[in-house]
Amino acid sequence: MTAAYTGPEFAGGLKFEVADGGYTVTPNLTPDKETGRITGWSEELFVNRFRQKKIIAVSDMPWDQFRNMSNDDLKAVYKYLVSLKPIKNVTGPTYISAMDAKKAKK
Repeated sequence: MTAAYTGPEFAGGLKFEVADGGYTVTPNLTPDKETGRITGWSEELFVNRFRQKKIIAVSDMPWDQFRNMSNDDLKAVYKYLVSLKPIKNVTGPTYISAMDAKKAKK
């Protein structure tokens, strides 16, 4: 609750519990070739992804707000993310259902 970083910046892995008992996990957005979520994405693919709606219904990602950004703004975000220092951090799947979360606890 201090707003202090809990790990390397942009490397993901932060869990957010959702109402169904599952959770979402923030992805690694650094350009690490093995674990970075957008590694291999072109600028065009990145921009196009932000033009879509939520893929994971319980995601806290504000997709609607990002969809309204200009192409130039989204391209700037992309250029910034690919300029970051690559950080190897396996974050796993973005969404874990309540059933899978219970199985993992056993």
